[in-house]
Amino acid sequence: MLREYFKKLGFGRKTGITLPNEEAGNLDFKYETEIYNAGFGQGITTTPIQNVKALTTLTNDGMLLEPFVVSKIVDPETDEVILENKRTEIERVASTETCLLYT
Repeated sequence: MLREYFKKLGFGRKTGITLPNEEAGNLDFKYETEIYNAGFGQGITTTPIQNVKALTTLTNDGMLLEPFVVSKIVDPETDEVILENKRTEIERVASTETCLLYT
């Protein structure tokens, strides 16, 4: 069950962020003790951006958001918006009540 929740939060796969060389991390449990260790952060590997993505659920009432690095790029000479990222909700992974317990 813990592994499924880790997967739901995006651990073990790339986020798709627009930075080069992103890693997926590792959720390969071979032994039952590795699952127990993962509960307190050992036995798995994650990236900082995966951690930020997972933490978006705590400040957004349980809604997992798609991460991005830059909100907007504007040409300084023409004021033309070259890129504008918007809030993208992926899925609700926890209830509001659950999130209130941890904030």
